[in-house]
Amino acid sequence: MSEETNQFQEKLNDYHVQGEEYVRANPTQAVLSAVAAGFILRLLPIGAIVGALVRLAVFALRPGVFIYGAVALYKHFQATQPPPEQH
Repeated sequence: MSEETNQFQEKLNDYHVQGEEYVRANPTQAVLSAVAAGFILRLLPIGAIVGALVRLAVFALRPGVFIYGAVALYKHFQATQPPPEQH
């Protein structure tokens, strides 16, 4: 793995250890924070947001696939045509 990946994993592990230590030191506050975060996330229209992102991705993907196919077809025809004769 690359050095950046190792650093990222180490930093992520450090955050995990710090989070565990915080929960052990402040269990009531940690539970109340988790309940509040869950309540707020429940109010957000996550399903609608994800659905809109999927529709946008599909909408944006269609022209990209068309262009990719056109370029591949052009390259195929260029490769299969005999070279022009030199005069």
